[in-house]
Amino acid sequence: MANLQNSELIDVEQHFWDLLNDYGMTNDQALNVIKEKHGSIGYDHALSLINEQDDEEQRYQKGA
Repeated sequence: MANLQNSELIDVEQHFWDLLNDYGMTNDQALNVIKEKHGSIGYDHALSLINEQDDEEQRYQKGA
């Protein structure tokens, strides 16, 4: 079961980054697509990816 969940989250991540990088969507647009295709768990996971990236950018800016 855990392997299936991990696989699904990996699919969500790949789909999310594809939407941003390959299709040029904004975060909000990509989140809406993820929510439609992957449901609320996928949406929450994608949102956590955005928050992690924001945290990393803030740490980098403070160190620069």
